[in-house]
Amino acid sequence: MERVINNLNTVETVDNMSVELVAEKIKGDKRKEIMENIIRNKEHMDSKEVYHPTSLPFLFSEWHRHFPTIKQSIGCIGCRKAVVKFWTQVYNYWEE
Repeated sequence: MERVINNLNTVETVDNMSVELVAEKIKGDKRKEIMENIIRNKEHMDSKEVYHPTSLPFLFSEWHRHFPTIKQSIGCIGCRKAVVKFWTQVYNYWEE
């Protein structure tokens, strides 16, 4: 059974090619860790309507590791939506 996490954000971060390129580069334990954080954050958002306190900083850290020249601030609402959307797209790519 395919598990797809839907995210209703409309903020665009990077194109689908970037999603595929980053998704293909990440393997093993790091992939598992990102997937776990996406799931944890989604469940937290669904139940408490706020980002998970450790998953969100982790996703930002991974963002900056892969896109050091595209700065995103965790204090910016649009940036939070963009980073979570990007990693959700990566997650969904892995699940295809």
